[in-house]
Amino acid sequence: MGANISFFVISVIVVCFPCYPMWVYFQPYWYTPFAEEHLPNTWHCLEEGKAVYYISLGGVILDFVTTILPFTLFLKLRMPKRQKIAMCLTFFGGFIVCGAGIARTWTVYLVYFETYDMPC
Repeated sequence: MGANISFFVISVIVVCFPCYPMWVYFQPYWYTPFAEEHLPNTWHCLEEGKAVYYISLGGVILDFVTTILPFTLFLKLRMPKRQKIAMCLTFFGGFIVCGAGIARTWTVYLVYFETYDMPC
């Protein structure tokens, strides 16, 4: 749970504050001659595609960890076989979430690195 919370906090910081200093992202004159005169090489921004891609990839990894972790616990439980099978099927629903995360990550890759701003 700590990994999920840490990942969430880092993701929010990266998405909400992609530039240093922060105001550079919100004020459109950062690329004008005014900025070159008063702020030479003092600002930088993250690449949007890389940030979104790595956040998506981290989400998939955490989904897999969250899905696989309970299997190690419930396989050791002493319970009737029928209940174990039902529990196993319930946990396999987590792999559907992992598949959706992989599809999202692949789509993010295609959008940001293969087709972003390409003319038709």
